Parts: sequence; structure tokens; C-alpha cells
Amino acid sequence: MARTLMIKTQDTTQLDIGMKIYVVRPKLGTYSNTLFQEKCPLCEDKKKVEMKGYEFACPVCTSSYNHKNSTSIKITNYAVQEYIVNRADIKGSTIKADYGKNAMTREFLLPRVTWYAFASWSNSARDIDTISIDRYALRVNADEREIGSGESVYPFYSKAEATKFCKILHAKQERELNAFNKEHGTDHKYPYKY
Repeated sequence: MARTLMIKTQDTTQLDIGMKIYVVRPKLGTYSNTLFQEKCPLCEDKKKVEMKGYEFACPVCTSSYNHKNSTSIKITNYAVQEYIVNRADIKGSTIKADYGKNAMTREFLLPRVTWYAFASWSNSARDIDTISIDRYALRVNADEREIGSGESVYPFYSKAEATKFCKILHAKQERELNAFNKEHGTDHKYPYKY
């Protein structure tokens, strides 16, 4: 027999099991990064060097050896992926002596909820990605979303707002690549459509 249990928690997200959310993240199922470098200091990106009348593959840029002082920029292929909320873990608070007496408030003692959602990008059972939503700030509005350093997963309630934020990320990366080109005399083209 199923019963409903009402629990007050510290959780402020408005999620439910089976709900769809939209996550801006590196595109699933593909290698989603492109690395651009400054021009090769030896061959200037011709991939060949000539010595005593012979042509050789450039030892700096055509081998696994990469010149140590090379400056590079990484561009990520962000895409909007639909996830389905499928789990909520509820844990009571853990009280340690070092939390201090000010932390012993009613809010602090409430259980914490960790929500999980999954996405599949093919028909294979192996191609499933699961994320923990409480680690990421779920947003309603793309304009209020900050682009975090080192952050690569941005969940939204609305597909339209997720798409808008995905375009913001791509436009930011394209500006960064253009600045890199200007600084290093390269002409790399932005590789992703948005």
C-alpha cells in the first residue's frame, strides 16, 4: 500500500519525479571540445619544414610532441539536452561539534534533498548520463544565470531559456576565439553552429 509522506526539507528547487528539465552542457555522445593553438613557431602551420633540399613533417606540430610555450584556447560544443528527474535522496543533517551553536537552527536541522535526473542520447542502455541537480543552481531565467568558471552543466526549467543560455555561451566563446586570433595572428573559425 502506497502512502504519501510530507517532509519539510532545506530544498528550494521545484522538482518532482518524472519532470523534464533542460540542461545546457557539453554535447553528449561526441567529443565536445576543440583545442586551438597559436601558429607553430617552426613551420607557421604549414606542417612541413625544408632542410638541405628535403621536406620533412614538422617535428613540432605534426607529432605528439607539442611546443612547451604554445598558447591555446579550448572551445566547448554546448548543447541543450532534455533530462528526466528520476530520483530524490533525502538525508538528515549531520551534526558535528565544530558546527557551533549558531548552526543549530531549525533550518539547519531539516533534512537535505539531492535530486537526480538522467538523459539518454541513443537507444543503447549504455548511453545514459545522470546528474545530481543540487550541485547546480537550477534557473528559470537565462539572463540571471552566471557563467561559472570551470562549470560545464547549467540546468533550466524551460527549454526556451536553456536554448537562450546555450546561445549566450557560444557567443561568449566565439568572442574569446576572435580575441585569441587577434592576439596570436591566427584565423581559426568558430567550429560550432548555434
